[in-house]
Amino acid sequence: MDQRAELNAELRKARGWLIAVGILMFVMDLLYLFVINKGAFDDDTIRMVVMISAGVMVAFFALAFFLSRAPKLCMILGLVLFWGIALFNVREDPSQITKGLLIKIFFTVALVRGLQNANRAEFLKKDLERVFE
Repeated sequence: MDQRAELNAELRKARGWLIAVGILMFVMDLLYLFVINKGAFDDDTIRMVVMISAGVMVAFFALAFFLSRAPKLCMILGLVLFWGIALFNVREDPSQITKGLLIKIFFTVALVRGLQNANRAEFLKKDLERVFE
């Protein structure tokens, strides 16, 4: 595989991890609201949580969109966003530290894999830029 194709493959993998985590976080929030805790929240709370969750998903999509310009930065921001939300939830409800631990580990591993893909992509990008100087 030539370097250009490898670069595109690494970017595609990293982008896929960001999109997957954004969508899965949104779906998990919807499941929490409408299946696990059905009827536990009033309409205004549900509307607010859905809008915030959709905003987080859009943030992950935006990071995926800009990934080709700054792969490592976008993946690091994705990790910071994910863990920032997790830590905020722990601050609000300390029992959140253990709830969904496997999912948190899965999302972290996914984003770290994306970061590895982004590192490789940046290396290939610099290597290609040197070739065409």
